[in-house]
Amino acid sequence: MRVKYFLDTNVLVYAFDQNEPEKRDAAKQYLQRLFTDEEYVLSVQVLNEFCNVAQKKLDPPMPQEKLQAFIRLIPDERLVPLTKEITEHAIAIQHANRLSFWDSVIVATAMEGDCQYILTKNLSHSQKIGDVTIMNPFLHD
Repeated sequence: MRVKYFLDTNVLVYAFDQNEPEKRDAAKQYLQRLFTDEEYVLSVQVLNEFCNVAQKKLDPPMPQEKLQAFIRLIPDERLVPLTKEITEHAIAIQHANRLSFWDSVIVATAMEGDCQYILTKNLSHSQKIGDVTIMNPFLHD
Protein backbone atom coordinates (compact mmCIF):
# COMPACT_ATOMS: atom_id res chain seq x y z
CA MET A 1 0.00 0.00 0.00
CA ARG A 2 1.31 3.43 -0.92
CA VAL A 3 1.52 6.18 1.66
CA LYS A 4 -1.22 8.79 1.26
CA TYR A 5 -0.94 12.44 2.30
CA PHE A 6 -3.63 14.99 3.11
CA LEU A 7 -2.76 18.55 2.05
CA ASP A 8 -3.84 21.38 4.32
CA THR A 9 -4.59 24.85 3.03
CA ASN A 10 -1.33 26.40 4.23
CA VAL A 11 0.77 24.09 2.06
CA LEU A 12 -1.11 25.22 -1.04
CA VAL A 13 -0.97 28.89 -0.02
CA TYR A 14 2.76 28.90 0.70
CA ALA A 15 3.45 27.33 -2.71
CA PHE A 16 2.36 30.66 -4.22
CA ASP A 17 3.46 33.11 -1.49
CA GLN A 18 6.01 35.52 -2.98
CA ASN A 19 6.77 36.96 0.47
CA GLU A 20 7.87 33.66 2.07
CA PRO A 21 10.53 32.25 -0.29
CA GLU A 22 11.75 29.45 2.02
CA LYS A 23 8.24 28.19 2.71
CA ARG A 24 7.31 28.65 -0.94
CA ASP A 25 10.22 26.48 -2.03
CA ALA A 26 9.44 23.79 0.57
CA ALA A 27 5.75 23.73 -0.38
CA LYS A 28 6.54 23.59 -4.10
CA GLN A 29 8.90 20.66 -3.56
CA TYR A 30 6.22 18.72 -1.69
CA LEU A 31 3.53 19.54 -4.23
CA GLN A 32 5.72 18.62 -7.18
CA ARG A 33 6.54 15.26 -5.61
CA LEU A 34 2.98 14.57 -4.48
CA PHE A 35 1.38 15.62 -7.76
CA THR A 36 3.69 13.35 -9.77
CA ASP A 37 4.80 10.38 -7.63
CA GLU A 38 2.70 10.06 -4.49
CA GLU A 39 -0.84 9.61 -3.30
CA TYR A 40 -2.52 12.70 -1.90
CA VAL A 41 -5.98 14.05 -1.18
CA LEU A 42 -7.46 17.30 0.00
CA SER A 43 -10.93 18.37 0.97
CA VAL A 44 -13.37 20.68 -0.71
CA GLN A 45 -12.94 22.86 2.41
CA VAL A 46 -9.19 23.13 1.79
CA LEU A 47 -9.70 23.95 -1.88
CA ASN A 48 -12.21 26.68 -1.06
CA GLU A 49 -10.03 28.15 1.72
CA PHE A 50 -7.10 28.22 -0.69
CA CYS A 51 -9.15 30.06 -3.32
CA ASN A 52 -10.21 32.65 -0.77
CA VAL A 53 -6.70 33.23 0.63
CA ALA A 54 -5.09 33.25 -2.82
CA GLN A 55 -7.36 36.08 -3.94
CA LYS A 56 -7.57 38.11 -0.74
CA LYS A 57 -4.42 37.60 1.32
CA LEU A 58 -1.59 36.77 -1.05
CA ASP A 59 0.43 39.82 -2.03
CA PRO A 60 0.08 40.12 -4.95
CA PRO A 61 -3.26 38.31 -5.21
CA MET A 62 -3.31 35.28 -7.50
CA PRO A 63 -4.88 36.15 -10.85
CA GLN A 64 -8.17 34.42 -11.60
CA GLU A 65 -6.77 32.58 -14.63
CA LYS A 66 -3.81 31.19 -12.69
CA LEU A 67 -6.05 30.14 -9.81
CA GLN A 68 -8.48 28.36 -12.11
CA ALA A 69 -5.62 26.67 -13.98
CA PHE A 70 -4.20 25.37 -10.69
CA ILE A 71 -7.59 24.06 -9.58
CA ARG A 72 -7.93 22.18 -12.88
CA LEU A 73 -4.68 20.33 -12.08
CA ILE A 74 -6.37 18.59 -9.14
CA PRO A 75 -8.33 15.53 -10.25
CA ASP A 76 -11.81 15.11 -8.76
CA GLU A 77 -10.82 11.76 -7.26
CA ARG A 78 -8.29 13.62 -5.07
CA LEU A 79 -11.06 15.63 -3.38
CA VAL A 80 -12.70 14.23 -0.26
CA PRO A 81 -16.23 15.64 0.03
CA LEU A 82 -17.46 16.92 3.38
CA THR A 83 -20.26 14.87 4.87
CA LYS A 84 -22.23 15.03 8.09
CA GLU A 85 -20.39 11.86 9.18
CA ILE A 86 -17.09 13.73 8.85
CA THR A 87 -18.56 16.59 10.88
CA GLU A 88 -19.69 14.19 13.62
CA HIS A 89 -16.26 12.53 13.63
CA ALA A 90 -14.62 15.96 13.79
CA ILE A 91 -16.61 16.83 16.93
CA ALA A 92 -15.38 13.63 18.60
CA ILE A 93 -11.78 14.34 17.54
CA GLN A 94 -12.08 17.92 18.78
CA HIS A 95 -13.10 16.86 22.28
CA ALA A 96 -10.72 13.90 22.53
CA ASN A 97 -7.66 15.87 21.36
CA ARG A 98 -8.42 19.45 22.38
CA LEU A 99 -8.12 20.72 18.84
CA SER A 100 -10.02 23.54 17.20
CA PHE A 101 -13.13 22.44 15.36
CA TRP A 102 -11.64 23.34 11.95
CA ASP A 103 -8.42 21.42 12.63
CA SER A 104 -10.57 18.48 13.72
CA VAL A 105 -12.45 18.62 10.42
CA ILE A 106 -9.10 18.39 8.62
CA VAL A 107 -8.11 15.34 10.69
CA ALA A 108 -11.49 13.65 10.20
CA THR A 109 -11.35 14.30 6.45
CA ALA A 110 -7.80 12.89 6.25
CA MET A 111 -9.02 9.78 8.06
CA GLU A 112 -11.96 9.47 5.65
CA GLY A 113 -9.47 9.72 2.78
CA ASP A 114 -7.36 6.86 4.26
CA CYS A 115 -4.34 9.13 4.74
CA GLN A 116 -1.37 8.23 6.89
CA TYR A 117 -0.06 11.82 7.04
CA ILE A 118 -1.40 15.37 7.15
CA LEU A 119 0.93 18.04 5.75
CA THR A 120 0.27 21.22 7.74
CA LYS A 121 1.94 23.84 9.87
CA ASN A 122 -1.14 24.24 12.06
CA LEU A 123 -0.76 21.14 14.23
CA SER A 124 2.14 19.69 16.23
CA HIS A 125 4.78 18.00 14.10
CA SER A 126 4.87 14.21 14.70
CA GLN A 127 1.60 14.32 16.67
CA LYS A 128 -0.42 11.18 16.09
CA ILE A 129 -4.21 11.29 16.05
CA GLY A 130 -5.64 7.84 15.46
CA ASP A 131 -3.71 6.37 12.55
CA VAL A 132 -2.77 9.78 11.12
CA THR A 133 0.57 11.49 11.79
CA ILE A 134 1.07 15.25 11.45
CA MET A 135 4.01 16.43 9.34
CA ASN A 136 5.10 20.06 9.22
CA PRO A 137 6.72 20.44 5.79
CA PHE A 138 8.28 23.75 6.80
CA LEU A 139 10.48 22.45 9.63
CA HIS A 140 14.17 22.12 8.84
CA ASP A 141 15.97 18.94 9.81
